[in-house]
Amino acid sequence: STTPCIFCPQGRLDASNAQAAEREVLALFEAAGPSIVLDVSRLDYLSSAGLSVLLVATKMARAKGGKAVLAGGKPMVLEIFNMSGLDKIIPLADNLESALALLHSTPDSRRASSVAGQFAFYTGYIGTLADDSLLDFSQLLGIFFGLAG
Repeated sequence: STTPCIFCPQGRLDASNAQAAEREVLALFEAAGPSIVLDVSRLDYLSSAGLSVLLVATKMARAKGGKAVLAGGKPMVLEIFNMSGLDKIIPLADNLESALALLHSTPDSRRASSVAGQFAFYTGYIGTLADDSLLDFSQLLGIFFGLAG
C-alpha cells in the first residue's frame, strides 16, 4: 500500500508504554506503509525509551523502502528529539499536512547520503529489537545521549 502509516502517541511515550507503542507501530505497518508519519503533536513527554520507538519506526520504514517524518511537537519534546541527534536522521515537519507533503517530495541526494550514514550508525545500536531488549536499548540510548529513561 502507498498510504503512509500515521503514528500519533498521546501524553507520555516512555518506558511504561514503549513496548505497547512499538507493537502499535508494527500493526500500522501491516495495515499501510511503507512510509510513516510520527505525529508527536499530542505528546507531552518523550523519554529515551520513546526515542527508541521513533527510531525503530524509522528503521522499519526504511527497511520497507519508505521514509519516516516527524510531525508537530511541543517545545520540550522537540528539545529532547534534537538533543538526541535524531533530528539528523528523521526529518521534521511543522504539522501533519507538511509531513505528508514531505513524504512525497524527492530528497536532496547529498542530505540523503549523510542521513543514511548517520542512520546506519544509530541502527547499529538497535540490531533486532525483541520486546525484552527494548528497555536495554533505551537505557543505552539514555546513557549515550545523557537522557533519563
